[in-house]
Amino acid sequence: MEIILLHNRTAGDEEHSRRRLLEMLRADGHSVRYAELGAALREPDRWRGGDLIVVAGGDGSFRKVVIRFPLEGRPLALLPLGTANNIARTLGVEGSPESIIARWPRARRRRFSVGCVHGPWGRQRFVEGVGIGLFGRAIGILKSWRNIREHEDKDDRVLSDLRTLTMLAHELHPIAAHVRIDGERVGESLLLLEALNISRVGPGVTLVPRANFSDDCFDAVVVRASQRPDLIAALLDALHESKRPRRLASRPCRRIELVLPHCDLRIDDDTVEVRKGTRIEVRMSGEDVEVLEG
Repeated sequence: MEIILLHNRTAGDEEHSRRRLLEMLRADGHSVRYAELGAALREPDRWRGGDLIVVAGGDGSFRKVVIRFPLEGRPLALLPLGTANNIARTLGVEGSPESIIARWPRARRRRFSVGCVHGPWGRQRFVEGVGIGLFGRAIGILKSWRNIREHEDKDDRVLSDLRTLTMLAHELHPIAAHVRIDGERVGESLLLLEALNISRVGPGVTLVPRANFSDDCFDAVVVRASQRPDLIAALLDALHESKRPRRLASRPCRRIELVLPHCDLRIDDDTVEVRKGTRIEVRMSGEDVEVLEG
């Protein structure tokens, strides 16, 4: 099989160097054309053809390829080298790179639905999810600490992020947002609203265990101010890796309409500061990509 390998060289460690990745792929009988991810995104026309596009990196790398790289019907496979690897876990892609590569010939191919959010800036596609409240607020805090956390290993960073989320959940002020989910109005005093296309968010917090990324729907998770104890319990379960974690209620939907106060809107792993009265619509884009599962 001819593979286009798009590699985020800042992800992973020495075990995931260019040389090592090429050795593993060629040892399994594949022909490989290697590209550093940033260079490939700048000059995508150089990377046409091939049977399979392999993204070696984390959630952000996968998202950049889906949104910005011309796939032209070629399927995507993921070699997860990131911290949380929420997308890989949703796809069931776990284990060593060698074991993942060995499963590709038998892997199931599935559609991955891409969402879109409409706001004053126009239309923007997303892969993981869109939300307000806890996770959007945490992104800004954690990014501001980036320089002092750059030497943390993956496990330490995930643990630190979960602790930060749990502490923030105790003090977070509710957001007074007007929300309609598939036309139905929901409560206005919210600690969290997430429209998720995958099962996990942030530092590996599972909100929708059985998320279906192929059904042209996303899952809405709503936590009202009165449900703060449930949210904290769910985060504590994630922090302690409980075998029976608390689940927050979710529902599949196709459209969410919001009128927001001044707040941060999370779009995948970034945030947009919105003004009071900003109207947002979240729905599926009608576009999809093909991915290898498991």
